[in-house]
Amino acid sequence: MRYKDYSKQLVNILQGQVYFENLLITKLETENILNSDFLSQNDEKFIIATNIKNAWKFIFETYDLDITPAYILQLHKILMKDLDFNYGNFRNINVNVTGSKYKPPLLIKNQYYELLEDNIENIKDIYSLPLLIAREQFFNDGNKRTATMLIQKELLKMGKIFNLDLDVCKPYRRALLKYYEELDDSYFKEVIDDNTIKLKRNKTYEYQR
Repeated sequence: MRYKDYSKQLVNILQGQVYFENLLITKLETENILNSDFLSQNDEKFIIATNIKNAWKFIFETYDLDITPAYILQLHKILMKDLDFNYGNFRNINVNVTGSKYKPPLLIKNQYYELLEDNIENIKDIYSLPLLIAREQFFNDGNKRTATMLIQKELLKMGKIFNLDLDVCKPYRRALLKYYEELDDSYFKEVIDDNTIKLKRNKTYEYQR
């Protein structure tokens, strides 16, 4: 599959993903980014949006591949290009989770790798691995972005997509915080399930005689 064949459906979602990072781009700017039109490379919101667009392109091309630690690191590298000097590598600093009292411990590289491998081998559903990455903060930054795109990848296998538009950002954030604090994923699953829609190709119009 090519993401460009579904770009119209991605407009609201990409705009929502940028808004989830507390930044705002217009629909026209979002459409331009999806169509690869040039926008300022010095503006953080456009860098974030372009990286997310490239991550969409990546998962459309690789949605049928198995998730591995190497795949996750590559996805993070795409999402955090020009934003994090440690992009594509596991976390090496202490971090706080915005809005949560939970403070994830700092592990060494091999421990992060083993955590991923163990979760992948014993995976229960499409939510457990992304939630682990988001809560334990496997990366210096971009954990939620990476987690969200992993969910999108698994939904693509089913011909579906998580419609994370502007209206869904607030409940999605609440659902993540609830999981961080209580390890309760029920509301998170509810938000995803209630806002999952069928993947639709762009309409094409051909000249008819």
